[in-house]
Amino acid sequence: MIRLASLGILQYLLRITLIICATVGLSGTGRAVWALSVQWTEQADFETNAVTTGTPTTRVNIDTATTPGDIKIGVTKDFVTTATITYGTSHNKIYTTGVDRTSIAVIDAATNTMIGMIPLQARPAGVIYNSAGNKLYVGQYNENKVSVIDLNSEPPGVYTLTSPIVGNGAYAAAYNPINNKVYIANTGDQTVSILDGVSDSLLATVPVAAGATTASFDSATGKIYLTSMVNQSVTILDGATDQVVKNFEIDPALNLLGGQDPGKVGLRVYAPAKGITGADALRLSWNHDPLGPHQDIQFQVRTAQDIQSLDNATYVGPDGTANSWYVTVAGGSETTVDLNVPYSPAVEIQGKLISDGSGTPVLHEVRLEFIFYADLVVSNVSGPSSAEIGAVVPVSVTVANQGEGTAAPSKLGLFLHNESTGASYLLGEQAIGALASGATAPGTLQVTIPSIPPGNYEFKACADYLMEVMEGPNENNNCSTSPITIQGTDLVVTSASGTVSGGALTYSITVKNQGNLATNKTFYVTIYLSTDDVITTSDSRFNVTPAVYGLAAGASKTLTGTIVIPVRLPVGHYYIGAIVDSNPLPTSNNLVKESDETNNALSSTATQYIYNDLVVTSVEGTFVNGQLQYSATIKNNGNGSMAATNYSFKLSQDQVIEEGDITVKAGQYLVLDGGEEHVISGTTPVSGSLHGPYYIGIIVKPSDTIYEDNPLNNTLVGNQVVIP
Repeated sequence: MIRLASLGILQYLLRITLIICATVGLSGTGRAVWALSVQWTEQADFETNAVTTGTPTTRVNIDTATTPGDIKIGVTKDFVTTATITYGTSHNKIYTTGVDRTSIAVIDAATNTMIGMIPLQARPAGVIYNSAGNKLYVGQYNENKVSVIDLNSEPPGVYTLTSPIVGNGAYAAAYNPINNKVYIANTGDQTVSILDGVSDSLLATVPVAAGATTASFDSATGKIYLTSMVNQSVTILDGATDQVVKNFEIDPALNLLGGQDPGKVGLRVYAPAKGITGADALRLSWNHDPLGPHQDIQFQVRTAQDIQSLDNATYVGPDGTANSWYVTVAGGSETTVDLNVPYSPAVEIQGKLISDGSGTPVLHEVRLEFIFYADLVVSNVSGPSSAEIGAVVPVSVTVANQGEGTAAPSKLGLFLHNESTGASYLLGEQAIGALASGATAPGTLQVTIPSIPPGNYEFKACADYLMEVMEGPNENNNCSTSPITIQGTDLVVTSASGTVSGGALTYSITVKNQGNLATNKTFYVTIYLSTDDVITTSDSRFNVTPAVYGLAAGASKTLTGTIVIPVRLPVGHYYIGAIVDSNPLPTSNNLVKESDETNNALSSTATQYIYNDLVVTSVEGTFVNGQLQYSATIKNNGNGSMAATNYSFKLSQDQVIEEGDITVKAGQYLVLDGGEEHVISGTTPVSGSLHGPYYIGIIVKPSDTIYEDNPLNNTLVGNQVVIP
């Protein structure tokens, strides 16, 4: 295992070897690919890069001697405990710290002699002097603290500042005498704590790029300049507003494997020497310890046709330029990226490790994969040139792998596809086992032609139609086709109309076979009345038309006739509709096999108002020989058909005929069609208790008022009769 550097020394550890192996790896989507790997790990190959190219690898700031077999990359300087010195203006004294000393030496500037020591609790990391308050601030990097030494008393008073006033890796950086502010560089957090020079309270915590360990104050501009030996960056702060003015890098990172300059060499491999003469893609992976918040491990790649040409090639990142790097995925221990370069025989990787100033990123292994994708195609698909709907037909299909990689098991999908409409219908699928490069898998599927619109189609066979096999750039050539004409009958109603009068519907219905296949079967058309324009079998069913004895493809037939309106049809507006291939027995519907069984119904565009209106056109009577002779004419002024018409002849002492008047005769007339009249007459005895003049009248009404349009015109008064 690669070990983290000891405290106070930033070390970047890498062990490298080369392994050539054939593997089936899994991509991020879980789809299988074939790969050959070049793998650098903990073996000694990295020392000379000999197994891959015979060329030593350039290592900037690398220690190869401290731990045999390990390679430590980074800055081997103890910047944490570097000696620092500052001048105390109030007493004309010099204060200085040592590398390993846990105290501050005090020097009299007038006599140039050491006059004392101020003890510290831990090793110091920077010391600055607050001239306004006559105080010293000493960072304690390892303890994440700052000691404040009050020089106004003897011995000096000491107190400690901790989180959240200061952060991780506290380093006393600078003092701003104009605004009386103290700057503590929190190297591990890459922030700066800005303190009030009077109260030592926290004014702001500002993120900085430098991961600063030292700083300087510019009295002319009031700006603070912070820098770090690790990141080689500078951050400029405005001393008045505490805002970052600018971040910039002044030197490339020192912790680099490789380099763009002439003569610099990274991790190289010449693929043909390892038996790799081509690849569909390149992939880079690296194992590492989980990174800190401001740590990173980055890589670039360059390629060429031969090893010698690598020196003149440019390292590039994911956007294809020298300004970008492939970065490590945060939160994990392994990162895998697809390199944005095509295959070339010579490949070189350079790496960069970025520290946060308090800890070291640790790299364990680098692996370069040459990816070989499978390329599944359908080399043959054949079936019948025509077929009827519902037919079972065989379709022969051969799947081939024309790629270099082995294809994992997959599934073939067979479709009926209409190129003009874009519609596709899945007919079936077939499992295909793993296929080596160049292998084929022939097979035959027995499929049923579904109920679809007739016309010109194609069998469309698609290898790996569920996208289970990683094929890289070869995902768009998986399908092949074979033409077929689908033949089928499709019966529709193209028009429906009618008129209602005299209790009957006179209809005109036109049906058509819009398919490309004639039907010789007998079928019927059922007529319906509906309160909406959607005709279904739940609407009022009339009767069926005369039988239609087959219909040629593209042919139409118009059916006309008259049928009786149902006698108990409620008054209302009705659409006249029809359903084709709807037979006398509902259980025998759809006897004609059609491409579409859902388009058999149609309604008229206009409605017909169907109603009944009972009226009495005349009523009269005479009294002869003790008998009342009566006669009345009733009529249905509507266009429907009225059933169960009730009537009552009445005698009334006034000319208003009501239900409470004397009933002398009652009865029922069963059927009265629209426009039809009927005379009701007869003789009936009259009660002996009745004497004097009476008006004769009649009341007629249906059995239910929903069958009549106007129930208020059902009475009539006739002449006056005298009963002696």
